Amino acid sequence: MTKWAAGSTYSRQKFRIGLVEWVVAKCRPFSIVEDEQLHMLFTMLDPKVEIPSRHSVQRDILHLYAITRTRLAKMLQVSCHILFSTTY
Repeated sequence: MTKWAAGSTYSRQKFRIGLVEWVVAKCRPFSIVEDEQLHMLFTMLDPKVEIPSRHSVQRDILHLYAITRTRLAKMLQVSCHILFSTTY
């Protein structure tokens, strides 16, 4: 684990996206990102880590939801047109 952590490179954007994905996938409350022990673990792995607030995580999740919803709606519209056009 130490070898892996020493070889990793921190990216603020990748960390933030990964954190948002984890919160959503594991059904965690937004406030989990403000947990002291979690902060300690993150800073132990990289002292330069910038941990977003729960408000930032919430905003990121809502933004990603809006993007995903729009993309899914477009995909379904295309799929429905294809489905209807091939059934005749």
